[in-house]
Amino acid sequence: MNIEKFLHKKVNELLKDSFVEAENLIKIALNSGAIDTENCDEEIIINLIPKVIATAILQKVSEKYNIKGSYNKKEIKNLKSLL
Repeated sequence: MNIEKFLHKKVNELLKDSFVEAENLIKIALNSGAIDTENCDEEIIINLIPKVIATAILQKVSEKYNIKGSYNKKEIKNLKSLL
């Protein structure tokens, strides 16, 4: 078995599932009433609010992959620093 191909396929499947979930969360975020666009200027609406929504969604989706253990957290931190 080619480990690299296996890992690539598995991670790709996880990311595809997460993307579908994230797409659904966009609709929920926009309809939640939590985003006040009436009191924001256009620059904030164009540049900041999409990043706020994306950050909240990515953090929410990543919660389902929360891995316990200090070894795992160290590995994630090390890999994240290389990306």
